[in-house]
Amino acid sequence: ESALDRPVIYASARKGVATLDPDKPGENLKPLFDTILEYIPAPEGDPDGPAQAQISTIDYSEYVGRIGIGRVTRGTLKEGMNVVKTNYEQEGVVSQPIRLSALYVFDGLRRVPATEASMGDIVAMSGIEDLSIGDTVCAKNMKVQFEGIPTFAPEHFAAVERVDTMKRKQFEKGIMQIAQE
Repeated sequence: ESALDRPVIYASARKGVATLDPDKPGENLKPLFDTILEYIPAPEGDPDGPAQAQISTIDYSEYVGRIGIGRVTRGTLKEGMNVVKTNYEQEGVVSQPIRLSALYVFDGLRRVPATEASMGDIVAMSGIEDLSIGDTVCAKNMKVQFEGIPTFAPEHFAAVERVDTMKRKQFEKGIMQIAQE
């Protein structure tokens, strides 16, 4: 029912138009942006407080290693600043200060190097070893961690049936491939 309390926006990304009335063609994307500003709440938190971000996904680069991607929930992260890492599974355990070697913000789907990122920004950061989903990265003088983000082990199901001896080699090869994955 709550979905009915929101407006329906008719938009075409290809044409770059949006409208609230399907019988009236759109001229630009202004109705879409106005609706986003009206119905989507701004990020909550203290923009002037100590920096804090929660890692929600991990990427990897051969050059810099693990790259944590998450949202800045308080303050401002700066490239080169010293941060600490906490993990929800190890309550009260805080890493030694770590230098944030690189910081990126997103422009669409592209990562763009940044010198700083403020509250509400989605960022990618490198320089922190053993970074995991759900970790809290924060200014070294602040040791507050978020509740973790649940992750699940991958599961694999396979139907196994009897095979004639002619196809046995293929069957064994397939099972070995599945086991390696």
